[in-house]
Amino acid sequence: MTTWWTLSRKMRMSYVYQLLMIKALLAAGGTATPRQVVLAFLSEDESKIAFYERRIRVCRSLYCDVTGWSDERATFFLEGPKLTYQQSASLRALCEKRIGDFLESRGV
Repeated sequence: MTTWWTLSRKMRMSYVYQLLMIKALLAAGGTATPRQVVLAFLSEDESKIAFYERRIRVCRSLYCDVTGWSDERATFFLEGPKLTYQQSASLRALCEKRIGDFLESRGV
């Protein structure tokens, strides 16, 4: 009852951060890491979403040998035959390794 009262009546709003935090905690079963909360914030941040949508449009022309674009469905897809679960897992692992190597080379 106290949480409901706080959310519905008492909480002063300067922005939606408090509510986003509570939503993230509820979605995670009551506890969340800072990263989980940040990801929840980002998923609701329209300016960041719009920024990355613009960035993704650039990818349509840069990575045309690996990814494709369907105007009909307005979706990206991987070029080539359908991958097996093992092939997909292997490629995801390779992506993670390359990302890690890149970040490590930048001192991140």
